Amino acid sequence: MKTKEDYINLLKSAGVWDPVGDYEKIYNQYNFTEAGQDDPKAVKEFEADIHERCNRIPLEHIVGYAELNSNRYVVGTGVFIPRIQSLGIVDWIKENQAIDPSSLVYDLCSGSGAIGIEIWQMTNANIVCIEKSDLATKYLKRNILRHHAEKVAVYQGDIKEYFDKMLQKPVEAEIVISNPPYVPKEMAQPPEWGVHHPEESVYAEQDGLDIINASALFANRALKKDGVVLIEHDENQGESVSAILASNNFYNIQTIINEKYSDETGLSIFTIGYKL
Repeated sequence: MKTKEDYINLLKSAGVWDPVGDYEKIYNQYNFTEAGQDDPKAVKEFEADIHERCNRIPLEHIVGYAELNSNRYVVGTGVFIPRIQSLGIVDWIKENQAIDPSSLVYDLCSGSGAIGIEIWQMTNANIVCIEKSDLATKYLKRNILRHHAEKVAVYQGDIKEYFDKMLQKPVEAEIVISNPPYVPKEMAQPPEWGVHHPEESVYAEQDGLDIINASALFANRALKKDGVVLIEHDENQGESVSAILASNNFYNIQTIINEKYSDETGLSIFTIGYKL
């Protein structure tokens, strides 16, 4: 077995942005001894994990979960990994919105369901997670069961078609959250996102604004008066997202950057607006 420094240098040479943190997360999956009397099979599996990370397989796909607020969410190939940046939205809701157990919150492009479940745990509100992908929906349902999130419901389908398929008008919501795919198709991404995530969870048409547009249209229909929409986006899309919200009957529009949840992989940035 190589030294810790050897493995960290391998990760660093591969372009991994947090080689020390990733090494420790992988290493801690195993019960290695200080004396080095380790099971050769375990060493082989550990080194295979390091090799995968050097090939830029996402860390969370290797260990099998993502962690937010000390809660684990099951993820794997085929579902977008929840990012710490999204906790900026959770914090903003905690500090700015009065939500009770009768409130309704929509979580659009829900993926693994982490953000919807985090908000449910914080507020005990009624959450509706909407996800288009068959595979991602399986992870979403698994995470709901894992966290005993009995007030988190799932709708599998396209947010563009949601209202047309409802038998009756949904109850008016207090909050709509969206973490949509927003990367323009021609923009290169690190392999973790550009290669090892489903394309439809990362890239979007219309210079990355297609699902943002759809999210604003959805929120315009779903929210009650003075309800709030929160949309995550790229740091260069603030003006475009603000214009989209303004054209969909929203006011007091603000783009917010939360430094606490920004890291080397990007800013925690989202735009909010209130329904006229």
